[in-house]
Amino acid sequence: METRFIFITGGVASSLGKGIVSASLGKLLQARGYTITIQKFDPYINIDPGTLNPYEHGECYVTADGMETDLDLGHYERFAAEYCRTHDVPTFGICLGMQMMVVEFARNVLGYSDANSIEMEPRTLHPVIDLMEAQKAVTQLGGTMRLGAYECELREGSQVAEAYRLHAGDDSRSVIRERHRHRYEFNNRYQADFEAAGMKCVGMNPETRLVEIVELADRRWYVGTQFHPEYSSTVMRPHPLFMDFVKACVACSVPVE
Repeated sequence: METRFIFITGGVASSLGKGIVSASLGKLLQARGYTITIQKFDPYINIDPGTLNPYEHGECYVTADGMETDLDLGHYERFAAEYCRTHDVPTFGICLGMQMMVVEFARNVLGYSDANSIEMEPRTLHPVIDLMEAQKAVTQLGGTMRLGAYECELREGSQVAEAYRLHAGDDSRSVIRERHRHRYEFNNRYQADFEAAGMKCVGMNPETRLVEIVELADRRWYVGTQFHPEYSSTVMRPHPLFMDFVKACVACSVPVE
């Protein structure tokens, strides 16, 4: 059969939509017996995608071995902590989203009114999100973050451990491996305070004890991850945490009469 082409275009702000449309259309064509391939055309030549910001191109994609490539998810708004926590809205914070969950909890539950990430406020008296020790000597940006896949130990009985058990099909797995892209981390000096107040650090790197996952067990679904589950999630094989998050959203949705 003659090769046919479908072009999907749009600006940076619409690029998440472009990705969904491309992937969905591709799966529909495959289901009808067509052989397909996809080619993404970028305007960036000889530019390190790791140093571009969301206003220029969106997010980066990180491979398991730590390579950064342009993903172009588009820029988006973060609004992902006090309202959702206090109104028990299912919430999934990823990377900076998880860090903002931590900052909000420190301010409004622990009472540290000036709590912050030193990325936003280097002079804060309560740096609940701090620069990773290995990053403090880094002066050259681009490809120097904590990149690639790292192990994470799941706390038995946690919501996330149950999510992996249900949706990953492995009842015995207590150690997962997920991809990362960050310079800042949860400050372990505050871990005992967070745990005592109800925000549990339920995922930890076994070597460095870096906090990978936090959750509030008394909420329907309030989880933050330092890693990026979207890097290993596909249309036909969604990540276990996305599956569980959507399940929680559906469970608490109000039916439309």
